[in-house]
Amino acid sequence: MTSIKTSVATDKSKRIEYVSDDRQSDLSQQFSNLIEVHHIEDDESYKTLAISVFDHWLNDSEARDLLAIDKSESSDEPRRNSALNGLRSIMAQSTECLSYEIVERNGHEYPMFYRFNTSQDLCKYFSQSPYGVSAKFHFKIVLPKLSALYFEGHDFTNYLYYKDDNHIRRIRSWIADAGLHVLES
Repeated sequence: MTSIKTSVATDKSKRIEYVSDDRQSDLSQQFSNLIEVHHIEDDESYKTLAISVFDHWLNDSEARDLLAIDKSESSDEPRRNSALNGLRSIMAQSTECLSYEIVERNGHEYPMFYRFNTSQDLCKYFSQSPYGVSAKFHFKIVLPKLSALYFEGHDFTNYLYYKDDNHIRRIRSWIADAGLHVLES
């Protein structure tokens, strides 16, 4: 990977700090298929868990009925987001949470990993987007100690991409503690 000076780089508001060059390199090796997962390309090196407020995949009729509610005044969106944000809180308290941005250099894409300077900054970034917001504004979290990625999805369902089955029992426990469900394909 091309060396990119990041050790002191921070954004203008000082909410994030890029990890050191050595850590960038280590994370790039650990998450060598991140670009494919980021672009939602098939990558058999990761297993996936769909994590939802719903206890099953919605059929077309259920989706129309349950998701249409979110456009009304009696929206169930705050309760659903609260459950998903509960998992966020458990993760943030239990393991290291980083994020990344994709940068292009010399025609190649690279992830640039960063950490949040405060827990409030992490929570602000790592919150469910309002229903219907474009995916380009959804959070993407890297969980290095679990060798996992946690991405915000649509329709109150998020996705965990993981390689190491040794951590899955703990993650499933967090999901249950937050009152969420794992949807099987």
